[in-house]
Parts: sequence; structure tokens; C-alpha cells
Amino acid sequence: ERVLFDVPLITGFDVTDPRSIMGPDGEVLDAWGFELSSSGALVNFGSSNLQSNEGSQVRGGFWDADAYNVSLEYCRNIVIAPDQPYPYPEACPGMVFGNVFGGGASFQDVFGIREAATYRRDWELLSASDMNGDGLIDRVYMRENVSMFLGDCQLDSDALRPIFGASYSEILGRELTCENGELKYGTFGRIQFYDLAPNYDYNDADADGVLNQDDFAPYDAGEVADSDGDGVGDNADAYPDDPSEAYDTDRDGIGNNADPDDDGDGVLDQDDAFPLDPDESVDTDGDGIGDIRDEDDDNDGVLDGSDSTPRGEGYLDDDGDGIINKDDADRDGDGLPEALAALLRGDSQESQVLAIRNSAYPGSYVPYSTGFGSQSYVLNADGTYQGGRTFGDDLTGRWEWDDERSSLLITDDFVRSFPTLDEETYTNIDWEAYYAEGGPQVEVLTSSTTRLFLSDPQVIGEAWVVDRDSSERRVIGNDEMRFLLDPEQPIYERQSTGDPDNRASLTLGSLVIPFSRDEVSGSLGLDIVLPGDVASCATQSGARRCGEILEFVGYDQGRVDNRRFTWGLLPNGKLRIVMSDGSGLVLLSKHAELTDGSVIVLSQTTTNEGDFIIHSQGVWLDEESISQADSNGSFVDVALGNGFSSTNPYLRRNSSGSLLETFGFELNSDQSMTNFYVQSANDGSLDFDFYRDGNWSQNGRTITKEFCRSPSPSNEEALPYPGCTD
Repeated sequence: ERVLFDVPLITGFDVTDPRSIMGPDGEVLDAWGFELSSSGALVNFGSSNLQSNEGSQVRGGFWDADAYNVSLEYCRNIVIAPDQPYPYPEACPGMVFGNVFGGGASFQDVFGIREAATYRRDWELLSASDMNGDGLIDRVYMRENVSMFLGDCQLDSDALRPIFGASYSEILGRELTCENGELKYGTFGRIQFYDLAPNYDYNDADADGVLNQDDFAPYDAGEVADSDGDGVGDNADAYPDDPSEAYDTDRDGIGNNADPDDDGDGVLDQDDAFPLDPDESVDTDGDGIGDIRDEDDDNDGVLDGSDSTPRGEGYLDDDGDGIINKDDADRDGDGLPEALAALLRGDSQESQVLAIRNSAYPGSYVPYSTGFGSQSYVLNADGTYQGGRTFGDDLTGRWEWDDERSSLLITDDFVRSFPTLDEETYTNIDWEAYYAEGGPQVEVLTSSTTRLFLSDPQVIGEAWVVDRDSSERRVIGNDEMRFLLDPEQPIYERQSTGDPDNRASLTLGSLVIPFSRDEVSGSLGLDIVLPGDVASCATQSGARRCGEILEFVGYDQGRVDNRRFTWGLLPNGKLRIVMSDGSGLVLLSKHAELTDGSVIVLSQTTTNEGDFIIHSQGVWLDEESISQADSNGSFVDVALGNGFSSTNPYLRRNSSGSLLETFGFELNSDQSMTNFYVQSANDGSLDFDFYRDGNWSQNGRTITKEFCRSPSPSNEEALPYPGCTD
């Protein structure tokens, strides 16, 4: 037993765990174990998962020995150093009620019954070994039994049931036993070993002379401080007083964050497969070995010295359009993207994601009209499709390719609804018979078709704007046929053929603009179905909340709605986000970079509630531009028309393209505001359709508008805010 005195004992679990953090001499730094003092006191310590400036976990107690049997007793609850452990046994907190029951009194003070959660660990020593041959024992094997006790057995008596409505065991949800006057939670046993670590100090894990709670890097003896708070220790930080920079790979005096070419090889980071290696910039086959070191660049089995196309067909230009094959969505020049062509012509079994939006007003610099929603499809090789469930819908149907017309025809399966019929919308109804039965809700089956002409697209980024024909047909259910005038005809039919205003903006999931690692920094706002909160966005009700702010921190961490995620870039340039709570993952692909700095993003969400696809405009937070606009008063005393209006091709505009019809706000310098909606009046002149008055306030980047719900016509005085009447 004297071998065990005054020396840290580290559990074999940590010694054998390949994930343990090891010191330069192979010693475990993030350890869990015990230190038994010759005075009979003990400390149970844990230094795993220490964060910057965080002390170890400690618990206090006593130990005793009889020959080769050692008994350890200590409190169940931990504290974080430099706080002192709870004194054992008199101050060990209870498992249910803690160490203070009410008014500063303990449970025992109030009820005369002791509640204290404690552990008893019994060791039967089996063998001792000198592992390194220095003549000193450094490993001890034992049979270890661990029991947890909760306090006096009277805790589980019926006397407390009237007070708490349940017995102590019912509160904990398990059967408890009484042993020697103490309420026992349970016991487990195993064969275990502990290593003696005389040079280990759980209060200073890396032995750099700085206590864990004062150490920026408690497992790194070379780092103790991070003066600029950028997450890089001062010794490794080329700019220890600049929180925006830490590294300067090429030592050109420009930090990597500001340097467009970190390794100084003449290739911009965004185009460099090895942005921190000045000797490499290209990895043709994506095997992680740069072309200079790789003896078979295209991985075709033919060494570069004997290969007529050492970098593969991707670096040829089959259609002579000046874009090499690997960067050319339509490498054969037939007007059809290769990824989609392979599926449409039956040459591929890989499904393709397709998002359809209404095309936008050309002068809006956005390829789609933001106010009309979207429809997403997963086209399968068997000619079927599943909808992207963007707003909770669950569409299915079929698709077929018309090679002669270079068009894609998408036909929805019937969607069932139960509306009340009205004469303005529906035809072919025997209204006398319908009203005779009280105008009931009836079963209506709706099928829609969409034909997309892909032969001559307008290309914006990787998004296509194409001509579109569409139709919708509604028929009445079999049980309602008595209301029909002609059973062979539909009750509603709409067709749009050759309409230039019916153009569609298409986005293909496989045609991406790769995200770069340097690009993924800061906060990105976009519409997304968030795992763990699917119903907030993917719902058919009007109460949708899809807008989220994704905060990317460091190279692989992030937050959204105070929830953590990890992220990484895939070889195809897509961004993969995995929620840390296990609720699901999101795949983001970029499809256009617009002149206003925004991007077009397709998000594919996978959760245990299903798969969802949303097509969205995304924008990176630019606090400098917002601050500049705010200081210039750009948001005040000027009409602010919303993006729905700006991108809507159907609204009236003047000869210069400025909107005449719009919805928006005007924030006045006296903190009053007006919400307005302007549309065409019946006589062709323009006037307010309605307006609403209110107040506005600003806190940093947040602008809050408060105004009456009920609008007022332009020829009437607006309802006063806040004395609104509904």
C-alpha cells in the first residue's frame, strides 16, 4: 500500500485510449484517476477535455487499507479547480435535492434525514509491475468494485411520499436497496489497472508551470497565453496582438487571412489545391498528392512520362468553346449539361436534383423572382421523381425527355384536396345541385405539368433561364360525380404556352461553383430547413420561418440558433454541415455569384423526419458595408422597396426600369414610419392601395418596425399608432 501514497494513479482506460492526449515522453495529459495522501485524504481528479483557462475536475474523500485491500470513499459531485472539493462526508450534495434544500437549510435540517450522494470504490490488489525496468513499481492491477450511495435509508420511506408525491426511488426511476443503513443506488465491478505517474500534476497537465485554470493551452507546454484572443497561442501566432491574423505562410508580411496567395507560389488561394504549399497547386486526380509529386496525375494507370494526356481528358476542350472539359458543364457543346444529359438519355443511374423558380426582371441582377417560391425535384433514373418537400409538400410524379424538342416534361401525380367550390374559379359544375346540398367541400384531384425547353438557355452562374410551358388540370373525385355537367371534362384547366413571361430559372444540383475554404468564414444568411427544427420552415401553413444565420467559426466549427455544428468541404466543392446534437446534416452547393455579393445556394437537408431541398439566395454578413450605409443615413427618409417587388417581372416600371408598383417601407428621421403598397388603380393611374403608420427603432444591425395591422386606403387618414383599431 505504501507504493500508492502521494502519487497520481491514472486509470488504465486513459492509458490505453488511443484518443488520449500524450506528452512528449508518452505520458497521458488528459487523465482521470486518484491521488491518495499518506494522511488518509484522497482526491479524485479528471483533466479530460480541458478548455482554455479551465481547471481540472476534482472530488474529495478519504481512503483506508487493510493488507492488500484498499477502500476509497468520496463525494459524487465534482467541482472545478481552483474551487475546493466538497468536504467528505458532511457536505456531499444529494443526488436529487443537492446540498441546499430551502432557505439555506439542508435536507437533513428540514427532515432529519441525511441525503448525500457518495461513491465507495474497493480495490483488491492483484499484482504490481515495473514496466520500464527502473526498479520502481509503475503499474498496479486490482479487482475494483464501485458502489454509489444516496444517504440514509429513510430517504425511500413512505413518510416522504405525501410531501413530494412519490418515493425517492420513484423520483429516480429505479429500485434502490438498503445496505448497513445507507440507501444504495447500485454496484459494478471489473478487473482494472492504474499507472503510477509521479511526475504528473493534475493541476498543471502540461507541466509548464502554469496552472490549468490560468493556461490558454493546458495540454501544450509551449503555449500559455493568447493575447489577441484569436484562438492561436502567442508563440505560434505570427501576429500575437492582431486578432484578425495568426499565420504568414510565405513570410511576406501579409497575414494569411488578408493574403490572396498564402504560399506565395503565384496561384491564388481560391484556385490552389495546396494553398499552404509553395511547391504544389494542382491535384488533377484528387488523390491528395500534388501533380508535381504525383507520377500519375490523372490516375489512369499510365505514368505521366508515357501518357499523351497526363492530366486527363478534363484538361482538353472537346467543344472548342475556350472552357476546358473539367470546368465545362456542357463539354460537348450540345446545349445540355452533361450530368443531366446522362440521366435523360438513360446513361446514368444517378439521380439529379432540379430546382425551378420563376424568372426575374432582367435588371434585378438575380436570376429568379424571389417572391414566387420554388419547386424542387429529385429526378430518378426510372423516370419518377420525388418533390424536395420545400414547404412540407410531398409531391411525386414522372418525367420524360423529348429529344426532338430538347425539352423536359414533368408530370405531377394527382394531389388530393377538399375545397368548397366557387363559381369564379370552377366550371362544369351543376351549381343548382351543388347548392341544393349546401355547397359542401368536395374531393378535387389536381395534376400539373411543366415542360422546360433546354435548347437555348440564358446562363447566370450555373443557373439556367429557359422557356417554359405549364398546365394545371383539376377533376372531381368519383364520389362527387353527381355535381358534374360533363363527366369527361375537368372542373378547372389552365394552360400557359409560349408565354415569354412564363420563363423559368433552373438550378441543377450537380452543376456547382465550388466553395473555397477561405470563403467559408463569418456569417451566412439564407433560407434553409434546419435539422431539429423542420416544422418551422417545411410547413404548408403560412407561418414559415426559414431564414437562418449560419456562423462559421474556425476551420470546422459553427453555430446556428445557439446550436453547434461541424462543417467541411467535399471534393466536389459542396459544403457539408453536421449538427452536433445528431439531428441531421445539410449539404450546401453554390450555383451563382451575383454582382451584389450574394450567392445562389441549394441546400439539401437530411433528418430522421425526411429529406428537404430549398433553393435560396444567400448573403455573407458584411458589417463594414452596413456600418457605412448606416452612417450615411441610407436607410432613413427614403422608400425601401422589397426584393419581391424588385425581382418581379410582372410589376409596372417606368422607361428606365424603376418600379412604379411596389411594397415597402419608409423610415423617417423622427422615428415614425410608413408601410406602403402601390399598385395600378382602375383608371390606369398609380396610387396607394394601402398604407400603415407606425414607429421604428434601431439597435446595432437590428431595425425593429412596429405598426398597425389594419391598412388604410390612400384617401383616408391612417390609423394612429399605437392606438390601432382592428
